[in-house]
Amino acid sequence: MLPLLAATAWLAAAQTNPCDLNGDNAVDVVDVQMAVAMRAGQRPCRANVAGLNVCNDTVVERVRAASLSGRCGQNRSAVLTWTASPSPNVAGYNVYRALASRGPYTRLTPLPVSGTSFTDTAVESGRLYYYVTTSVNTSGLESAFSVEAAAAIPP
Repeated sequence: MLPLLAATAWLAAAQTNPCDLNGDNAVDVVDVQMAVAMRAGQRPCRANVAGLNVCNDTVVERVRAASLSGRCGQNRSAVLTWTASPSPNVAGYNVYRALASRGPYTRLTPLPVSGTSFTDTAVESGRLYYYVTTSVNTSGLESAFSVEAAAAIPP
């Protein structure tokens, strides 16, 4: 069975700051050091500042700026939730995004998500995004796309 998908766009609150890489509810020099180490490949890339598991100069600059201002870029995101598949062998879900209805879609998750939600923080103000999910079973087989959901990011 396909997962059902819903999407909402929102302005992220301070407690969900993606630049807080160490999860201590503060963006400071420690987060900058983590961003630099992730970009250099010295730590696993687990950032979601400029896209899930993207660790590059843009991420380092956003984290550095956030350590001074407390704001990680524009802090805009699309929050996706879906109903779990009732199939007993579902290992997780892949999330896809497109700029046009019905695609083409780009996969956002390098590995299947184990839960039933995903936050896309790599969105731009004033854009409309389209999302679908797939379920992935324990053998790695992927279902067809879910029903498409749209998220309008506020300007």
